[in-house]
Amino acid sequence: MTEAVLALDLGTSSCKAAVLSARGELLGHGQASCALLQPQPGWVEQEPEGWWRAAREAAAMALAAARHRGAAIRSIGLSSQGISFLPVSEAGRPLGNAICWLDKRAVEQARAILEAVPAGELFARTGKRASPAYVLPKLLWLREQRPELFAGAAKFLLAHDFLLQQLTGEQLTDHTLASGTMLYSICQQEWDEALLKEFAIPGEKLPDLRWSGRVGGQLRPVAATELGLAPGLPVAVGGQDQKLAAIGAGIEPGRATVSLGTAAAISILAGEPVLDPQMRIPVFSFCWPSAWDLEAVVGTAGASLAWLRALLAGEASFAELDAEAERSAVGANGVRFHPHLAGATGPHWQESGRGAFTGLCLATTRGDLVRAVLEGVAFELKLNLSVLAELAGEPQEVILFGGGARSRLWPQLLADVLGRPLAVAVLADAAALGAAMLAAVAVGMHSTLAEAQRAMAASPQWLEPDRQAASAYQDVYAEYLKAQGALLAER
Repeated sequence: MTEAVLALDLGTSSCKAAVLSARGELLGHGQASCALLQPQPGWVEQEPEGWWRAAREAAAMALAAARHRGAAIRSIGLSSQGISFLPVSEAGRPLGNAICWLDKRAVEQARAILEAVPAGELFARTGKRASPAYVLPKLLWLREQRPELFAGAAKFLLAHDFLLQQLTGEQLTDHTLASGTMLYSICQQEWDEALLKEFAIPGEKLPDLRWSGRVGGQLRPVAATELGLAPGLPVAVGGQDQKLAAIGAGIEPGRATVSLGTAAAISILAGEPVLDPQMRIPVFSFCWPSAWDLEAVVGTAGASLAWLRALLAGEASFAELDAEAERSAVGANGVRFHPHLAGATGPHWQESGRGAFTGLCLATTRGDLVRAVLEGVAFELKLNLSVLAELAGEPQEVILFGGGARSRLWPQLLADVLGRPLAVAVLADAAALGAAMLAAVAVGMHSTLAEAQRAMAASPQWLEPDRQAASAYQDVYAEYLKAQGALLAER
């Protein structure tokens, strides 16, 4: 038999399950979808029962394949979308749908928070700018608009917490998720009692905190029967998917990770809560005590390329678009693209910001447009990395992963724009791998997380920047920043 762990990664649109050995060998995989509900404009909800159904279905697929390969499950690890939450009763039953992180119903409540706590003070306490995406403004909305639901809730559980409860009966959350709620003291690494008091949020309605990778409970008999596993299996506390994906990709002090997916996120670890006076980079607690994650975000990275493909490319594959972009010169023959299709995110934080192509002419080709999109995202990543380096020091290494890392062109282009070597980790599901690493450490399959990372993740491929392209990009990047300054100033 091969000792293995089951990892569940509950994302926004689906739940993935992976069974991995102590060497990181993928023994089984499954995936099941989760529906997004939009009962009113700006509202986005999910059925918690749908989360649990998707987790069971994905796990069944992964476990069936793993059993044929002689896997013996030692523990279960969890990863989840961040800051979606739901109210539950004393018995842990959902009292309504989960309010998704995509939901924007609490705009007025976010403004009211800033009337009570100035933006600078709020950022100093939580590491966050006020936004309707976070849990606090949505709890205020719930209390105003659905007072019976707010009063009747014994606990408000995040997506990870609900899965952990279904598996073990325990109601716990981890610090990576809690620090995204806007109810958590980023410096003290605990629920912020002053904020709870200021906004009359009963602390007993929040789950207890536990660090990622600690055992959160044992698999209860009813869940064991549903999953086809032995009752009593240890279930490790997990964390927010972006943080666990960074673990799967190999983050450690001195090494930054860049997740290039629908959005792009850059993470750098710090040994103290580095709070930017200009509030450009949000800060989260990481998975172990006295560790913080400075996480920069480019909101529409891969989404910009997907948008262009849907608009202009017809049946062309991403590989074909890569090939067309390769035939365009460095600088996309004068075409520039500013990837702010859903507002300008980090480090600008300008909701009214909009995307733009500039430099178009009759000679512009589709390949120029594609290359301009790839370059525009790369320029935003370079800008965010420069801010992170200013705050937390220059990283010794940068490692890239995510869907964009599978492109033939994009990783090399990014290495050229950054002007530095770039490690590329091609991982099927980095968040599930990170959850599996934590679960393996929780039961002693590996003694430390660093050991688990070395054993379970394949070595990345290193790309060296092309000297000529890197030199040319210095001028193109300067032109991009100048144009962007004028573009965002118009808003």
